[in-house]
Amino acid sequence: MQVRGIPDVIMCFYGLFVSMEFKIRRHGKISVTPYQDYSIECIAQANGIALVIWHDEDTAEVGIGMRKFPKLDDAITWLIEVLESALNIPCSSRKVESSVKCTG
Repeated sequence: MQVRGIPDVIMCFYGLFVSMEFKIRRHGKISVTPYQDYSIECIAQANGIALVIWHDEDTAEVGIGMRKFPKLDDAITWLIEVLESALNIPCSSRKVESSVKCTG
């Protein structure tokens, strides 16, 4: 048991906070709860990386966020590139796409 909305995996990758939420995509839909969505927004607001990683049960595609990959190896390669490039950007300069203010 854990607090609602906390991602499945949380880690510190060379000083960069990264979280991963794993989902199964059914009938073209991914269900992220409001609690999970709030946690994702808070992590982004704090200059961390919050990823939703999914597997489509119908097509066997793998995805990270809105990006689809035909093979798991392609998804892993892309993820490594994203993490490595994020490490080269100073924390205060990382683009935060969310306007949600996290207070707790």
